[in-house]
Order: sequence, then C-alpha cells, then structure tokens
Amino acid sequence: MKQFLLGYLTLLMLCVNLYGQSFQIQQSVEKVPRLELRFLHPSFADTKDQAIHSGIYDLSFSYPISDRWSLVTSVPYVVANYIVDINLPPDYDDPLFIYDYPISDKGFGNIGVGAVTKWSFESGELQWYNTIYLPTSGSNRFDSFLLKRGELLNLQKYVANGTSVTSEVVFGKYSSKGLIYSISGGPQFIIHSEEIKRELFYKYSLGAGYNFGAVAFVGEWIGRYHDNKDFYKSEHHYWNTFNGSMHFTRGKFRPAILYSYVFEDRLRDWFSVGSVGFKLTYLFL
Repeated sequence: MKQFLLGYLTLLMLCVNLYGQSFQIQQSVEKVPRLELRFLHPSFADTKDQAIHSGIYDLSFSYPISDRWSLVTSVPYVVANYIVDINLPPDYDDPLFIYDYPISDKGFGNIGVGAVTKWSFESGELQWYNTIYLPTSGSNRFDSFLLKRGELLNLQKYVANGTSVTSEVVFGKYSSKGLIYSISGGPQFIIHSEEIKRELFYKYSLGAGYNFGAVAFVGEWIGRYHDNKDFYKSEHHYWNTFNGSMHFTRGKFRPAILYSYVFEDRLRDWFSVGSVGFKLTYLFL
C-alpha cells in the first residue's frame, strides 16, 4: 500500500515546471543585478482542501561580473498542504487503506549555484548556463520524499540530498518590442542522491512570443528525455509541458502571470487543468 501511495503522489508533482529560462524567454542576461521570485500553484485532479500558498517557490539572483559573464543562484522551496482523495473501486476491502491522505510539509530543495555567459550576434544571442546543485534538501522522510521530488523536468532540484550538474545552451532573439523566440537544450546529470545513484537526462525547449513594449505574451514547449526504462518503472522516455506567460514591464519591476500544462495522456486522470502562478523580478538599475 505504501509503495502504491508513494507512486501516486509522486506523479502528482509532475505538473509543476520551473527552470532556467522557462517563463522568461523575453529576457536576455541582464547587465545589472536581478532578483526574482517565482511561484506555481498546481491543480490536482484528486485532491481537496489545498491551501492557496501550496506549491513550488524559486528565489533566484544573478549578478554580472563582466559584460559577458554573470553569477547565478537558485533557492527552491516547496510548501505542500492538501488532502489526497483516493477513489478506489467499491469492492476494495482493505480496512487499513487511507482514502483521504493528508499532506502537510515544507522545506528547501537543492540550492543551485552557477554561471552564465553570452555572445551577441546580429540574428540573436547565445547563452550558456552551467549550474551545480548542492545536497541541501535534507534526508528522505516520507512526506519530504513526496514534497521535494518536485517534477521530473527538474528532478535535480528536489531529490533528497541530491548533487547534480546541469548545462544548457540557449539561442534566442530578445527584443524590447516585436517578435521574440528561443530554442535551448542540454544535459542534466544527477551524480548522487538518496533516491537516485546516477542518472542522465536531456532537457529541451522551444518558445516564441511577441513583445508589445509594456506587455509581452510567450508560449513555450519544454520537455525532458531519459533513456532508462527502469526510471520510475516508466516505459515512456519523454515528459513534455506547455508553458504560457504574460509579462509586464514597469520600471525596475517585471511582474508576470504563469501557466503550465502537462502533455501526457497517461496522466489525464491524475491532473486537473494544470498550474498557475506568478513571477516577480526586480532589476537593480
């Protein structure tokens, strides 16, 4: 029963997606320090009484050290506060099974530190992100196992006591007004954790939008590939999401409204409409 519940609730967290350039395709590497807070509130198909503050937070900071290089850091934090309503067949007669399973936990994920460099061309801008994630998420308690697992697109942020290295190359056009686009990809290598010993993944994304100046609309297709059939007992190698966002420019502040949706037929009965959230960016101009 415990293994069934672990598998069920782990899949529930797949619909949240936060990473690197996600939801910020319209931004180039800033020439000034930048502080950013992102939050996504998932909507699950089989939960109830979910607190409005339940979800995944990510506080990031970037500091330019030259015209081409910036140091970056990311601090993920998760709050889980809801009740899982497990609907079983009427003839299921296990008296020990908990139909309403309460989840109440919170804690840090694995903190990431790294650097990004960029090259500018007439056709666009090339950026190269390299990040190491430190084992700061704590030990693998039952609720923390569910909580910090996060989502498979960014598993390195949430595996228990996980050490990981990621690299991503991004090419895009970032304009203060007009068409904007971005394409990216790169490996994510989990070196060691309490749950996964070694695992290599590949992340990819394609996005486009239009910047009207004061407001920009962006759509992104983001996915992850792994070639290990035994990973979570899954025969599927790809996990894909669609992210939509609306960004505003108001002086030093860059607020945004976020939306994320999982494109996986086998998960339709597990998830509801997706995840909604916000992003607040402050530029130290």
